[in-house]
Amino acid sequence: MKECINCKTEKQDSEFTKCKTVCDKCLQHYRTLKQREYYAKNKDKINEKRRREETWRINEKTRSRTINNQFRTGKLNIKSPTGQATITEHVVFTVLGDCVKLNTNEKFTSLYDLESKSLNNIDVKSSSLMTRYKPTSLTRWCFHLHINTENPDNFVCIGFNQDRSEIVKVWVIPGNCDKTHSANINVTNTANGLSKFKEYEVDAAPYNTIYKNLNIYELPEFRNLKQEVKA
Repeated sequence: MKECINCKTEKQDSEFTKCKTVCDKCLQHYRTLKQREYYAKNKDKINEKRRREETWRINEKTRSRTINNQFRTGKLNIKSPTGQATITEHVVFTVLGDCVKLNTNEKFTSLYDLESKSLNNIDVKSSSLMTRYKPTSLTRWCFHLHINTENPDNFVCIGFNQDRSEIVKVWVIPGNCDKTHSANINVTNTANGLSKFKEYEVDAAPYNTIYKNLNIYELPEFRNLKQEVKA
């Protein structure tokens, strides 16, 4: 038994789990008061933040529904991030030749893009060459990873030139290597930066050949765009 310095009441030791001198009940009461005081002082700011978050959730839900609908009806926007990712995924699918696409018109919810006999689960990533830090002239490829999801067996990272007209670099990076333990895989376009990923680099020529000769409008995801573009 010991006395709480706040309520001056003797209580069991088990009631002092958060603090040695203040009982849990007093602590909870104190925190509730502080939360109410904070809300009273910052009511407008908190409510505005909640409105922004709710607006973002609604917009994100609408965007996701739109993309899914475009994907299934063959009207996916070629210039959108999802459109560019779909094109890149098809290039990898064609070059490897032993894959199954996990995202299809019937199912567009898979965590991974491809399942390969040689590389198992694959997540395809792409990036155009971009300036690393302005105003320097250093350039890099930045491949964004999914946060809070289990990594695939391999990432196939496709590095485009600046206008995405050509594939210049390709890396096959295991999902369990130390370079995949952050939100991005960054490859600096310098001798030192490229040397860090040398063991994962593969020949980009086959990928670039497929990409250059690809008729986008033959792909199911873009099949109904051809007539619209012509019109």
